[in-house]
Amino acid sequence: MPTTLKPSEPVQDALNRMRRQVVALASALGLASLVVSLVVGALGLRLHMAEIDRNGQVQLSLQLEAFKRVFDRYRPLPALFSEHPTMIAFLRDPDQPGNRAELERRLERLTGLTAALDVVLVDQKQRLFSSRDVLTPKELSHPDLQNAPRQGRLGRAYLAKPSRLEALAQEPVYLFSHGIRDHGSYLGALVVALGLSQLEQIWALAPYPVRTVDLGGERTLGNSLSLSLEPSLASMRSYASELPQFDWQLQLFLSPTPAHWTGLTSGLLALAVCVLLSGAILWIFSRSQRATIQSLRARDLAQRLDRLVRQRTKELSQSNSQLEREVEERKQTEEELRTAQAGLVQTSKLAALGQMSAVLSHEFNQPLAAISSYVDNAIVLLERDDLDAGLDNLERMRDMVQRLAAISKHLRNFARKPRESLSTVPVAAVLGDALEIMSGRLKAEGVRLDFRPPDQVLWVQAGQIRLQQVIVNLVSNAIQATRAAKPEPLIRLSVAYDDSHVDIYVADNGTGLDPNVITKIFDPFFTTKGVGEGLGLGLSISYGIIDEFGGKLSAGNGAPDSSLPGALFRVQLVRIIDGAKSENPRSESTTATNQLNESDP
Repeated sequence: MPTTLKPSEPVQDALNRMRRQVVALASALGLASLVVSLVVGALGLRLHMAEIDRNGQVQLSLQLEAFKRVFDRYRPLPALFSEHPTMIAFLRDPDQPGNRAELERRLERLTGLTAALDVVLVDQKQRLFSSRDVLTPKELSHPDLQNAPRQGRLGRAYLAKPSRLEALAQEPVYLFSHGIRDHGSYLGALVVALGLSQLEQIWALAPYPVRTVDLGGERTLGNSLSLSLEPSLASMRSYASELPQFDWQLQLFLSPTPAHWTGLTSGLLALAVCVLLSGAILWIFSRSQRATIQSLRARDLAQRLDRLVRQRTKELSQSNSQLEREVEERKQTEEELRTAQAGLVQTSKLAALGQMSAVLSHEFNQPLAAISSYVDNAIVLLERDDLDAGLDNLERMRDMVQRLAAISKHLRNFARKPRESLSTVPVAAVLGDALEIMSGRLKAEGVRLDFRPPDQVLWVQAGQIRLQQVIVNLVSNAIQATRAAKPEPLIRLSVAYDDSHVDIYVADNGTGLDPNVITKIFDPFFTTKGVGEGLGLGLSISYGIIDEFGGKLSAGNGAPDSSLPGALFRVQLVRIIDGAKSENPRSESTTATNQLNESDP
């Protein structure tokens, strides 16, 4: 049993000290990584906030310019329109029908050209002449709108909701007014109403909240974002610019969230880099420590092993004498094993001889039984003076003798390739001969045969006698497999073909083949039959015959049409087109007969 050597106390102290060093270094690197990530995150947040502030100032300047451009476009209009002769002519003589019609056309045209909400003419009696009647006298009574024109200034006023506009069309309005004079005499004022929805439409394209508020902090204008995000505007960064001419303040809001995400991302990236660097440093330091530890352990182990070796040497010297005795015992045992092995080899030889005799019996019993039957039939027929039928039986006996000769030649050449050549064989004739041989056994066993011959003449590359032997062997195995079949034993022999192959199927309604058996069913001496029923050579010999023909013998379960659940054997042979023309006149039966006259080499 191996002995575990524990480190000595000095080595263990060194190990503990190195472990503490590794833990201390890891703690220091972890703390440093955390500090660096916080510093980098704060710096990233600060830099991004500065970038947001710069962008906010730039956007505020752009929105301020857009705001001024809209008002600068409308501010000079009242002064320009007030000098038009139509205005002066109407205010001089408002009762003149032609002047009233010309004024209405002029006001309508001015409103359309300027895209103003309304253009209103106010005379000295505070009567209104408008193209669209959007404004009321009360809404135009603002002091600055009344006094500034009289003083030669531009009047201004803000109107949140004109009362005559429908609820859905209401919008804030900014009014400009300018006096109309004739030779220094004040005749009235011209008021241009600017719909401030134009500004809100410009701001609608902005991806951030924009609004204007009055001196009281109330919202006067703004885009949709300024309304939807109004509860969260206090948490956003605001940028403002005064509009003294309107007593308003222009406000713009930007979200600080991107800056926070940038700071967080920067901190996390810094932390990841620090963790990687810390891991590399720890790995290098740990590797150095491990090298030192291994050196200490090796030195300590060498010292302790030296003591252990001396102790073990003493124990081994005591074991040598015992081993010598065991060696002598093992030598004696090996001699006994060699003697037993020689006996087993001799036994194997005797078993092989017995198996070959079983093969001869298996291959010759059926032809001999057929010859005996033909002899009995011939005697009876000759006694009846039926010479033709008797000669026919004699011909059949000659065929059986030729078959025995071919079988003898095949068994003799089982271990080597036969010398005889293959021929072109008619499939239907081979199957008919095989079934004729098996007809008596089928009837005796009570097995029903479902024979489905091919629908045309088929020729294959094979040896007629040996192919017949294979079919007989497969049908014989099927008879044994269907002895317990219900309701009755059934064997089906069918043929399928294509342009290159002919397949012969032998199926039964027995219990089928175990999947573990299928892989070794063609091995020599493998059998699933009981003692005395077979040696497992029939399928092995059949496999070799079909392989010599250039075909393939395979086993499985279930007929091609799934009507029979039992075992299924398929004999696949090479098809010969126009076989009648290429048939070798030297048949295998003739070859077998000639072989009877040959002596063994």
